[in-house]
Amino acid sequence: MWKELLFDLQKELDVLNLWYKKNYSSYFNQTQKVFNLTSLKSKLKKKQKIIKYIFAEEKVYAFTISKDETQLYFISDKKELSHKLKALINSLTNQGSTDFKVHAQSIYQLLLPPQILEKSNKDQLIFILDDLLHYVPMEILVSNNGTYLIESHAVSYAPSLLL
Repeated sequence: MWKELLFDLQKELDVLNLWYKKNYSSYFNQTQKVFNLTSLKSKLKKKQKIIKYIFAEEKVYAFTISKDETQLYFISDKKELSHKLKALINSLTNQGSTDFKVHAQSIYQLLLPPQILEKSNKDQLIFILDDLLHYVPMEILVSNNGTYLIESHAVSYAPSLLL
């Protein structure tokens, strides 16, 4: 009896999935794809690096993925980074703000430490952002020598590792 019920429910689920696939293919593809790191790495060009930020409960991490390697880095305490990001966002939205570069440099130092940027010769950065980072254009971050990130790296964005 239970096997029959389970079989019937599985058939209903299969019919529903086919309906979603036919009528909402974009949604279906995003929810049904399985992430494959090897496949992703094979699609990257030699000079590309993906930087995916993850805001966990109390900490912030960054995954870096290139054709050759995958690394996980601790970035900051979530509270500290969120406070600094809010200051940068406020300086961007306040036309009279004069401390934008100070905030942009502070965020650069946290989000893009030497072990992430200078470890390799990757000059095409693909960012996958999380939480408050969605409000920060990465191009405007300022390095220690005063240059904007966009002056030294091509910057692009992806909504997730699946797309």
